[in-house]
Amino acid sequence: MVLNPPNLPCWRNFPLGAETERAFGVPVRVDNDANAAGLAEALWGAAAGYANVFYATLGTGIGNGIVFDRKIYWDAAEAPARAGTPPSTTRGRAAAAASAAASRSCAPARPSPCGARKMAAANPLTKMLDLAGGVVET
Repeated sequence: MVLNPPNLPCWRNFPLGAETERAFGVPVRVDNDANAAGLAEALWGAAAGYANVFYATLGTGIGNGIVFDRKIYWDAAEAPARAGTPPSTTRGRAAAAASAAASRSCAPARPSPCGARKMAAANPLTKMLDLAGGVVET
């Protein structure tokens, strides 16, 4: 069940897993984007062949997926593992969620392309400028 996704308000309380299973007739597991991407990299991508993988993502926030033995790692309280977040079994889910929110508060909700351009222009030796073909648009 998708409860309250901030970027997809029309999907609030939407049974995504059940609807996808019904539509395609195959078992479905719904997870967050970082966990799904981390597992995909571990199974078929750049990390294929490694049993344990740490995957980090920067998008509308900071996320990570932790894969142990080719399975997404969830802690003992069935909360997804988060880098920099104490396990929910030691301080409770609310404390873990507050800690995770605090660690994300230092990152913008929407990354600024203007900030990246300024950084690339200030340091012409960055890989970012090279990937942009040496062009810094304003």
